[in-house]
Amino acid sequence: MAEEQSIEQQREALRAQNQVRLLTEAEEGLKIDRIPPGVYGYTHSAGSDAMPLFRKHNYLTFEVHKRTNGQVDLLGFLSASEAQAVEGGREDIEVRLYSDQGENMVLVSIPTERILHVKELTNRDGKGLVIQVAGFQ
Repeated sequence: MAEEQSIEQQREALRAQNQVRLLTEAEEGLKIDRIPPGVYGYTHSAGSDAMPLFRKHNYLTFEVHKRTNGQVDLLGFLSASEAQAVEGGREDIEVRLYSDQGENMVLVSIPTERILHVKELTNRDGKGLVIQVAGFQ
């Protein structure tokens, strides 16, 4: 039986798939629209349009990828059933996205263009972000 990938291995695989590198010190603190394509970083303000990125990760920050095509993806953790609904659902769904893995949670990558509404702008209390994600039409 194959060993499951660690969360860090899953993150590394997504970074390779999305062709992103960690932002440089010179890029640190820039708003997402000022960050060049092909970069990833971490933010406390995942629900903000500005979404500044930083190099340092902690359990309250969300990883953000700005792909080479300019698409911005928000990485976080959902329950397996919520992840399945987000990844394949035809209906809009409201979920609580966490920046750190909890029990029975899986890593997901959500294009920000699918995020219709954010009810909380930060994850400072560690309770995640309540977001509404568009279904596939």
